[in-house]
Amino acid sequence: MTDARPAIPGVRHVERLDRAQAMLERDGVSALLIGVGADLRYLTGYEAMPLERLTMLVLPARGSPTLVAPRLEAMAAAGSPAARLEAVQVAPWDETDDAHGLVASLLASGTGHQIG
Repeated sequence: MTDARPAIPGVRHVERLDRAQAMLERDGVSALLIGVGADLRYLTGYEAMPLERLTMLVLPARGSPTLVAPRLEAMAAAGSPAARLEAVQVAPWDETDDAHGLVASLLASGTGHQIG
């Protein structure tokens, strides 16, 4: 079966990420953590597989967003519209890695966080 949804130009995803970061900054939120689903697809164009393995967009108010994904999914994540335009960095993790620790390390800079 093919996907009947029209393709959205990657630049739209970049604009969406920029708007989201501006809202985080305005509202004093340090970062937004976005799991698999419609919000991830809306912001990055990545249609992540809903597996038990952690896939998450770490969207800081300032700086480069990072898409944390299992290494098995990293190639697909890197092919997303936002990643192809280098608006999102992909951080793959292996089965023996601490994926949640990776997310925590991405949030570790600075002091006093408000996470959404």
